[in-house]
Parts: sequence; C-alpha cells; structure tokens
Amino acid sequence: MCPFQEFLPQPCRGPEPSPGRGAGSRVGGGGGGVDIHSHIAGSKVNIGRKIRPEDHRRDPVPRSQVTRSGVGYTVGTTFVNAYRYARLGYTTVMEAAVPPLKARHTHEELMDTPLIDKGCLILMGNNNFILRHIGSGDYDKIRNFVSWLLHACKGYGIKAVNPGGIENWKWGKNVAGLDDLVMGYGVTPRQIITTLIRVNEELGLPHPLHLHCNNLGLPGNYQTTLETMKVAGQSRLHLTHLQFHSYGGESMRNLSSQARSWQNTSTNMRTSALMWDRSSSEK
Repeated sequence: MCPFQEFLPQPCRGPEPSPGRGAGSRVGGGGGGVDIHSHIAGSKVNIGRKIRPEDHRRDPVPRSQVTRSGVGYTVGTTFVNAYRYARLGYTTVMEAAVPPLKARHTHEELMDTPLIDKGCLILMGNNNFILRHIGSGDYDKIRNFVSWLLHACKGYGIKAVNPGGIENWKWGKNVAGLDDLVMGYGVTPRQIITTLIRVNEELGLPHPLHLHCNNLGLPGNYQTTLETMKVAGQSRLHLTHLQFHSYGGESMRNLSSQARSWQNTSTNMRTSALMWDRSSSEK
C-alpha cells in the first residue's frame, strides 16, 4: 500500500454521466452545476489580470448591501467569479492546472472565493521526478511520489498537459505523436500517460487522470486523440479541451471537424468541451 494512502480522498464512484452529457455539464433535477475544468485561481490567473488592465475598467462590479465589489470580464476577481458561478447555478468549480510550487498561492485565492465549493488538479505530466523514474522503471517511487504530492499540494486529482511536449518546449521542440522521445529522459508521451493512469487507478482517486492531449489545435490532431483513447484501454480517462483535439485536415487551409470520430469510443471516457452550434447561433 502507498504510505500516503491515508491522506488521499476515498474512492467515490458515483453513477456514470448519462449518454451525451459531459462531466462539465450543468446537472439538472435540482442539483448544482459542476465545472470540472476552470481557471479561477493561481499564478497564471494573476498574470492574466496583469496583462489585461483594461478589464478593470471595462467590467467594474460595484458593491451592494450583501456583495463585495470587484471586476470581471476576461479574468474576474475572486468574489466576482464566485457570484457569477452561483448565479449560473454552479456549486462546485475545479481549478484545473496547478503547478506544485504555486499550490499554496492557489489555495489562498480559492479560500478567498466564496459561495462555491472548490478544488484543484495538480500538474504532473512533465514533472522531472516522474519522468526520471519512468525512464528507470521504478514504478513504486512514482506512485508514492504522486500520493505525497497530492497530499502536500492538497490536490483533488492528477493533471497532465501535453505530456512530454512541455519538457521538449524548453529546448524549442515539441512532440508530434505518442511515441516521440522526451529530450533528456528517453521516455515517450505514451509511457507518461499509461503510468499516470495506472497510478490514478491504484490510488483510487475519485477523478480520472485529467488529460490535455498532445497536438492541441493542430490540423489532423484527431488521430492523436483517438490513439490516446486506445492507450487508456478499459481504464478511466478524462479528456479536456476535446473540441480543440478534434481537427482533421493537413493544414489551416483545409481544417475540418472530426468530432464524429468519438461516436464509438469507450464509455469509460469522460470529456469537457466547449460546443458551438452554428445553426442555432445564426437563428
């Protein structure tokens, strides 16, 4: 057993979402909405506030007898974010990308966000310790480290963004597929994903591995996404930004949607995506 198991949330396997309903959907029937993937706290959010000072003038929110003042629009202040989520019927919001070194600051902002329940996902897909021990084959150290990191950062689950690609980005490179090598480590995105899925399932975490796939926004990336789904096998996996991983074509000139490719995917997949219906928007 992992020595840090006692610190982890107990497995919470609720009913599966109904067909056609993503994990980020608002729940009907009197329940509150759950936004499983948002960015409302942490260092990146504060950078957004700094580079968009015009927001402070564009969307001022005056205080009332029961609410505090703030600003909104692109990146709202903590209280404004909470008020607007609550008005939409949401009761729970997850901050979906927290670097371990910035976890303390993230929690400080979450504590300053009223009304809604909050949690956060800890970034691990390009972690130096994890990549080194995938390369050396020391799985037990990886599992124990992930358990400790979740406890130390007070995280709800594991997040991986462009596994291996961010590490290569430090050298001006990227990864084009699941079997490209990560520079300096000799491992592949496929190995990173399978290892983190295994750790997630063995620790019994309530949320699947939360994965931002490789090749986001690039023509033809739906093939990488389909291959990633196959990697998961029968294990749980949450794919985020799915609309940006559903592109066909060879260039921006013939970019197309391949969203129908997901029709026959396994029921163990959960997704979060922004969907835009062109026909309804033009009515």
